[in-house]
Amino acid sequence: MRSCLETARRLGESTVLDDTDDLVTQHADALAASAGSKETGETWMSVPSLWLRAVDEIEAARNGDVVAGSERLPYGIPALDRVVEGGERGRLLVIGAQRHVGKTALARAIACEMGMNHSVGWFGMESSAAEEGMWTLAYASRVPLQTLRKGMLLGGQFSDVQSALTRTAGKLRLHLDDTPDLTVSMIAGRARALKRRSGLDVLLVDYVQLLSPGGASKNLNREQMVSEDARRLKVLARQLDCHIIALAQVNDEVGATEAPEMRHFRESKALANHADAVVMMSAPEGIAPEEPGQPTARDLWIRKWRGVGAQSRPVPLLLHGSTQRFTERAYEERPREDKPSGNANWKRKSA
Repeated sequence: MRSCLETARRLGESTVLDDTDDLVTQHADALAASAGSKETGETWMSVPSLWLRAVDEIEAARNGDVVAGSERLPYGIPALDRVVEGGERGRLLVIGAQRHVGKTALARAIACEMGMNHSVGWFGMESSAAEEGMWTLAYASRVPLQTLRKGMLLGGQFSDVQSALTRTAGKLRLHLDDTPDLTVSMIAGRARALKRRSGLDVLLVDYVQLLSPGGASKNLNREQMVSEDARRLKVLARQLDCHIIALAQVNDEVGATEAPEMRHFRESKALANHADAVVMMSAPEGIAPEEPGQPTARDLWIRKWRGVGAQSRPVPLLLHGSTQRFTERAYEERPREDKPSGNANWKRKSA
């Protein structure tokens, strides 16, 4: 009770400061986290007690069971799940790609798949709720987006839409916030509210470089601000005990067909330092399909993953752009192409 009263008093004091809305949200985020165990001094844990929990997890794994709170969260992309075995609570995954390669499509597919078994929150700052509603319906029904928008559904397609609504509407736990101008503090406050109301297992942010500066971040340059936002998202994942997936753009110097490295993140290389896992996405055969309606190849490069490590070979997928679905494809080793690092204007070495 005393800690709650102190929290209320300190929040009241914060309202007299400048930048009130963001600062109050930021104070509420920090104080809510500290009003519990930290103010009572209960932050220390006995290592032997952690060993006992580890033994419980080991025994559960041997028996094919899962200890509550330690379960993996499958992404619903089988080829990816086979390599990394899903996401983990308290961890930050950053997915990077050049513009138009399909990182939002990948996030949309993951959100729809994970939302069937877990509570998922999605902060989509780049598109409206109405647009995402249409895209996710195209994903669930497998009916092309343009067909839905024009209302030109053929015989079986209307049944496909009805079937998708019947199959998923009562089960899909996907919550969307399309506010275009957000700070990390605002995301934290809204995520906490969602967790109290509906639970929260996974949080998606599309995308990091669109976040607005707030509070002390306003005094930082862009590189420092993006780094600070990534750091705070990582802390938020721990505080909320959820898996956070943040999208990020890479520099224009990296072509869509090239495999980006962690150093290629736009505006701040520190994104990779703060992330627990980094996946880069490329379009090895180009962004646009050779024929309309045809799927296009996409490669997911695992550059960093705690417990798994970086992978030398990508996860090969096909993107079906009209429905935003990803399917597997066979991976073909390509001839090595030598190019100077960071130079987009290179040519294949003659044989």
